[in-house]
Amino acid sequence: MACFEAYARRFRFYLAFENSRCRWYITEKLWKVYKWQIKGIPLVPIVLGAPKGDYEKLAPPGSFIHVDDFESPKALAGYLHYLMGNHSAFAEYLDWIKSYRILGQYYTDCLLCNAMNNVTARKAATIRGSAYTDLHAWSTRGQCQASKPLR
Repeated sequence: MACFEAYARRFRFYLAFENSRCRWYITEKLWKVYKWQIKGIPLVPIVLGAPKGDYEKLAPPGSFIHVDDFESPKALAGYLHYLMGNHSAFAEYLDWIKSYRILGQYYTDCLLCNAMNNVTARKAATIRGSAYTDLHAWSTRGQCQASKPLR
C-alpha cells in the first residue's frame, strides 16, 4: 500500500469505476480514495457504477466526479483539464475533509455470517420461508442498467 500511495501522489484523479451499473453498488474503490485524501494524497475520485443520486446519499457532498454528468469522454477530459489548471476549483473536491472524519470500517460480510451462525431454531424456521435460490438475481432484479456505449 505504501508503494501505491507514493505512486498516487503523482496524480490528481482516480478512476473508481465499478464493473456493474447497479443501484447502491458502490465498493471500496471510492472509500479508499477518501482514506488517501485524509493522509494528504489529493486524489479526486471519478466514479462510474451506481446512479449519481446513490453516491450523493453516501459520499460527502462535492467530493467526487460522476461520469454521467458528461456527454462524452471528451467532455469529461475537458473538465479534468480545467480542474488541473484551476487550483481552487480542484481544491473544492477536497473541502469535505474540513467537515467530516472517517470512522472505523465495518465488515458487513462478517456481520452477516455471524448473524446467520447465531440464528435460533425458531428464527431459522421463519428464515427458511424466505429463502432465495439465486441471490444475485434477487438482489439485482430491476436494479441494474446496461452500460452506455462511449461516444
